[in-house]
Amino acid sequence: MAFERTRYAAFFGQSYGREGFQVGGAWAAFIESIRRLIDSDPTLIQSRIGGSPAIAATQTFQNLNCAWDGSAVLQKNTGAADNYWLENDGTTAGPRLIAALAAMAGAGVGYGALCYSHGEQDAAFTTTTALANEVRAGMEAIRQAVRTAINPGNPNGIPWFVDLLGPRFTLHEMNEYRLRDAMLDMIGGDTRTFRGAEKYAANLDATTHPAEDFSGYARLGAWAGRKVAKWMSDLGELRGPQIGAVTRSGATVTVPITTPGDVALVRPDRPDFFGLWDASGTRLPITGFGWTGNTLTITAGGTPATMRYPARSDRPHDITNIIRLNNPADPVFPGEPGLPLESVRTVSL
Repeated sequence: MAFERTRYAAFFGQSYGREGFQVGGAWAAFIESIRRLIDSDPTLIQSRIGGSPAIAATQTFQNLNCAWDGSAVLQKNTGAADNYWLENDGTTAGPRLIAALAAMAGAGVGYGALCYSHGEQDAAFTTTTALANEVRAGMEAIRQAVRTAINPGNPNGIPWFVDLLGPRFTLHEMNEYRLRDAMLDMIGGDTRTFRGAEKYAANLDATTHPAEDFSGYARLGAWAGRKVAKWMSDLGELRGPQIGAVTRSGATVTVPITTPGDVALVRPDRPDFFGLWDASGTRLPITGFGWTGNTLTITAGGTPATMRYPARSDRPHDITNIIRLNNPADPVFPGEPGLPLESVRTVSL
């Protein structure tokens, strides 16, 4: 039985979107979540996204990839000529946005999902909070340009799924924290902008891109696909475990973690990607972890003033050391891990 592809899933941004959904393992995992949903209730999905022809069980989405390797949000942050989305005023379309809008105009079918994966290039330059917020404003401008192209009458009604920036280049560590904080502000400031995949929880290969196997791009695609499918099924947001109100007493930090519904939490003995800094900005060693139910206590070798999650890790990536939900009962690939602990803005203690 042949599939008809009567809507598109569009991907915007840079190499995580380009490589993962064009030649990597993200697309297969992503579209399997969508295919299952359409097959189970095509009438419901038609009511969510509309368009013509009416969606049937034999239909799925085609891939409209509008991501470019190494592309910057702003011209001044680009590493190669013309490889940027916006001019430095933050609003005028640059070469990549112009090309993306042209591709969308020529697609000939309606939208099904819009996913955005950006920030690694600009993180080389976000040396201050002001510069990070400037990039954030550019990301918002890209989002609105794409939404307006799809539905000029109601651009803010179009859902937009944003992958969260994770650790990549050691030199840019603090820049990445600033830009991720700004991106989280962007997500929280718009009712139809949702978290996509958490990039930090994908295993990186030797090129600092996600691995081309089930430990890398496939995870990102599966997590993003499940989030899009959740929205299409009931207009809801699929969430992973979340960090609550963090407190400190002396050298001990208490981190309550909540889970959606009754999904169980995987609690590693020594969870990875937590970072603590003292008042002078020096990173502190973590000397111990402990669990009481779903509340984690972290003991530092000093008095912490700041917590970050995810923070750059000092040991090789291992999904078994990441706090996450139980693995799904219906994996889209063998061993698909549950949604990982969500990124949070920098926490002052």
